[in-house]
Amino acid sequence: MISSMKTPIKSIFLIVTLLFLGLFYHPVNAQSVNPGDILLGGAADANLLLEEYFKPFGIGFGDGLNSGWFTSPKPHQKYGFDLRFGATAAIVPDFDRFFNIDQVPLQNLKHLGGPNETPTFFGDESPGSVLGETYINPETGLEEELYSFDMPIGIDVPYVVTPMAQLTIGLIRDTDISFRFVPNITVADDYDAGLFGFGFQHGLSQWIIPDSEKLDISVQFGYTNFRSGIRYRVAPDGSPDIENNFDRSTWDDQNMKMKSKAITSTLLFGRQMKIISFYGGIGLQNSITTLDVNGSYPLVIPQDQDEYEPGGPTRRIFRVDDPVNLEFKNSTRLHYLVGTRIRVATVTLSASYTFARYNNLNVGFGVSFR
Repeated sequence: MISSMKTPIKSIFLIVTLLFLGLFYHPVNAQSVNPGDILLGGAADANLLLEEYFKPFGIGFGDGLNSGWFTSPKPHQKYGFDLRFGATAAIVPDFDRFFNIDQVPLQNLKHLGGPNETPTFFGDESPGSVLGETYINPETGLEEELYSFDMPIGIDVPYVVTPMAQLTIGLIRDTDISFRFVPNITVADDYDAGLFGFGFQHGLSQWIIPDSEKLDISVQFGYTNFRSGIRYRVAPDGSPDIENNFDRSTWDDQNMKMKSKAITSTLLFGRQMKIISFYGGIGLQNSITTLDVNGSYPLVIPQDQDEYEPGGPTRRIFRVDDPVNLEFKNSTRLHYLVGTRIRVATVTLSASYTFARYNNLNVGFGVSFR
């Protein structure tokens, strides 16, 4: 029986965690999950499990990118502008903090023990399901366990946090445009990330109730594109107990890429006053987040019994190519929101709450000249 195979590929999980979550969540214990074990069941099963495990991030991050585009129901005046910094916390609902392992259409892996409900990344720290494979022992004719592993625990923090900076400039005819931009930043030639987005807000009151001083109505649109990548090298450790028939260059060109696109449009109505503004809105939004792990990776597996020589290696290196390709779709759906903004001189404080697939709270501060 093989109960736990610790392999160099376990580094992938730490890289995934860093790439996804940066500095916003406490680190996950490296021993809580070992993708080397998960991949023993094949890339198809590994992708199914990792997609379920990280799904709340894909949804919450997309909802976060779609938030924070506006702080008032009325666009800026001509040449007015504001520079705003904020963050959105998408609340992961209870039903997405766990998933039922028996409802995942696994091809090779079996549920061998533990609970049916296993935590997602944002679930609690309770033990997960035990998965593995069995085989028929040729000597006894009995079904026995070939290997097993525990699904990872969660971090017990049900919030997906997305920070953002945005510049908005007023144009003519009660219209303003907004920009989100982070130039492609490279750190030590290993990590790069960039973001851009654009949006607009147009006042409708001038066309519907031009003389009204009690109600501001506008329509808003926003598009955000985020991308990041990390390069690394996961190689065998050179243990004499492991047969390795691969050249070191096999493990070059390993990388991981994450992309996220989010689109939103909202009809706003409310009242902008000198110091405080209130508004509500209804609209549509969608997003898609992808994660691709590219390159070749070493996986330690048992030595074939018919090739085993007494005193020789009991394990061998198996190569896995492009093992992870995840896609998190947040299909187009309605959202509703309420918000307020307080302005003292040129300083603004704002907050809004959006009812969406994942409800979220956005808070921010900025400098505004209207």
